[in-house]
Amino acid sequence: MYNGELTNRIRKTTNIKNEIASLIEKSTYYLVNQLKPSGQFEYGYFSAFAKRIVTYNIVRHASSLYSMAEGYELVKDEKILDAIERGIEYLIGEAIVYKNEGNQKLHMLWMMQITMK
Repeated sequence: MYNGELTNRIRKTTNIKNEIASLIEKSTYYLVNQLKPSGQFEYGYFSAFAKRIVTYNIVRHASSLYSMAEGYELVKDEKILDAIERGIEYLIGEAIVYKNEGNQKLHMLWMMQITMK
């Protein structure tokens, strides 16, 4: 670790490209491991209250899938693609509302938090 006024506690690295690749790979697998078989992410717990997070943010869900897709570009593991596919299925099933207005079907994404069932 560096030790200085503007660099205190900054980690030293000798190969920034390898470091970044490692961070992307670990972050991608972290997201893969947070995805339930249903395709929904497990957000975790409020540690201060020892309670499970019960709200769900579909925008966060979609952006996490996007991050996983970006990670796949580097890692190229089919396990990542399988997880993305499950996540997309969940997104389609839970976040798209079909409404009939006249003869047209409108497809709308909920851009708000939804409560888990």
